[in-house]
Amino acid sequence: DLGALSVDADVLQLLGELTGVLIWIGGFETVEVWFAAAKLQGHPASLLGLGMYTEQTLLAGTMLMAGLAAVVTWDNIFPDRRDVMVLGALPVKPRTILVAKLAAAGTLLGVGVLALNFGIGVVLPLIAGPGWKFPRVLASYWFTVGCAALFVYGAVLAVQGITAALLPQRWFLRLSAVLQLAAFALFLSVWLFQPEFSSVATMRHWQETGELMRWPMFWFLGLFGKLSGVFPVVPEELAHRAWMALLVVVLGAGASLLLCYLRTMKRTVEEPDLAPRRRGRGAPARAAPR
Repeated sequence: DLGALSVDADVLQLLGELTGVLIWIGGFETVEVWFAAAKLQGHPASLLGLGMYTEQTLLAGTMLMAGLAAVVTWDNIFPDRRDVMVLGALPVKPRTILVAKLAAAGTLLGVGVLALNFGIGVVLPLIAGPGWKFPRVLASYWFTVGCAALFVYGAVLAVQGITAALLPQRWFLRLSAVLQLAAFALFLSVWLFQPEFSSVATMRHWQETGELMRWPMFWFLGLFGKLSGVFPVVPEELAHRAWMALLVVVLGAGASLLLCYLRTMKRTVEEPDLAPRRRGRGAPARAAPR
């Protein structure tokens, strides 16, 4: 939508439209799972397979949503020339600007996660953990989808921050567009081509072949199974890798953001945005105007 890219665009209206789309997708998924679970009552194996498949679908969708949110808000968290020129002249500390931008990004990410999982985040725990198991499954579900979204968004921030800290400003701006396009293609490709399973036997087979360890979505699926205790087979390696990946991403994103705001923020003004155009060797020099 080209109107959403203009300076005078209504950001709240755009956010409301995106939230409405996510709510529609989540609501459709909730109704579908509810009727499918009603038909499978009395078949524990089929019901378990439905829960495993649904959890994979929602984790993959949540991670895709977080990745697209990171691509859409590219460079919004890192300091730019306008932040330095406007806010730098005011008695505002760099860490205050960083906290404000992180709060805005966290709000956007939280609204997306809540809108996409608002219905299925209650229905699936009711199906997987009836009775006294429901609170544990409910807390495990929301904690897992939150960690999955934070992992994807934090990975993008870590890559951006490390690149911005190592490269000059003009080279970072040139490489930023390439990284943004590559991230969009990566998230969409992973969502389209990552495998899915709906039975314990298939999960065991892929665990033995090492297929599950290659895809981050299965790491958080193992984390959900470990925390909730609803899956009969939960590879310990998946949950462990999810914890390690989340820790590395959070530390990397935090360190790169602090480095950009505390050490390289002034360099944004001192260095030009674009490199000057070089003349070829054979190009004649223009005469100075009289």
